[in-house]
Amino acid sequence: MLLLNFSPQASISLFHVGQTLPSWVVAFFAVVLFWLLLLLVGFLNLRSGIAFRVIIFRYAAAILTSVGINTAIEWFFFRTRPFVAFGFEPLINVSIYSGSFPSDHAVMSFAVAVFAALQTKKNSVLLLILAFFISLARVFAGVHYLSDVAVGACVGVFVGAAMNYYFVRASGTWLARLRRRFFN
Repeated sequence: MLLLNFSPQASISLFHVGQTLPSWVVAFFAVVLFWLLLLLVGFLNLRSGIAFRVIIFRYAAAILTSVGINTAIEWFFFRTRPFVAFGFEPLINVSIYSGSFPSDHAVMSFAVAVFAALQTKKNSVLLLILAFFISLARVFAGVHYLSDVAVGACVGVFVGAAMNYYFVRASGTWLARLRRRFFN
């Protein structure tokens, strides 16, 4: 529980920094940049010669797995969003009824970035920086605490590494045989 209460004042301070930025910049980094990350990952994978349907399936599996794990965590550790708890207006539109902990955007962006980084090593730093900016922008927008994106990043790194192991490294194992039987 200590991690859940990790420095709410630091999150509020980052939100105040976000208020000094133009609102379109925060909205771009908090919302649009995730979709650009997905497009970049798709482009990098297409250049590597992987079939388009395989790329879509792999990253859809990574995103769905990360959201599933996130939903399970939210059931046990529901926390209201900072703008609800502290009574201010967020910089982007988010439901007041959805949970804050952990950040779905952080989990998905780090899962996709780590999964792609482990496959295309020459662009890995760029992908991880984009995932970091997406996560930090959610704090700047006032919709997450710093601990929400930190835990989300940890879960995303785990899911990305697990997806890489499952789809790339586990050839010849029972996982690969199961994958070929049902998904090829």
